[in-house]
Amino acid sequence: MSTPTGTPDDLVPRPAPNTSRAPAASTDVGDLLDDLGRPHPLRLSQRVGLWILVAIAVLSVLPFLQNPTDDTAGDGSPAGPPPAIVALDAVLVVGTVVAIVVAFRTGSRVALRVACGLAIVNALTALPAFFSDQPAVVVIEAAVFVVATGVAVVLALRAPRAEPGTLPAV
Repeated sequence: MSTPTGTPDDLVPRPAPNTSRAPAASTDVGDLLDDLGRPHPLRLSQRVGLWILVAIAVLSVLPFLQNPTDDTAGDGSPAGPPPAIVALDAVLVVGTVVAIVVAFRTGSRVALRVACGLAIVNALTALPAFFSDQPAVVVIEAAVFVVATGVAVVLALRAPRAEPGTLPAV
């Protein structure tokens, strides 16, 4: 077939594709590595957030060391979380620590998100302390735990800065 001027279609110059946009996201495993084959490094804020999550996970072990019959409220009722919440927290802490180790070793964004998600669920288990009849010390500990988790999650999930003139990665 030919164009109105009589030139065949394969000889008509075509405009070059627009290459100024950021490349499309790929699911290729090679995209997880930099040019030298190393995993993408974590930003400083992400590392700080993950270290805060490690500290929170270590401190979350303290209820295991507390005797559930301790009467810190003075009214005969045990203070602290119920045994079911302590068991759930144990599972969440182990999952969080495993995800943090994977995130540090591989730079995986998925591992970062899993660690932060498990830490958020762990912090949600502390919220009933604000509404139940607990000693002030337990309520203050829960508040510090929830705020520290929020700060750590915000730091760990900060998006990397986009290069000027490019669209941020999704």
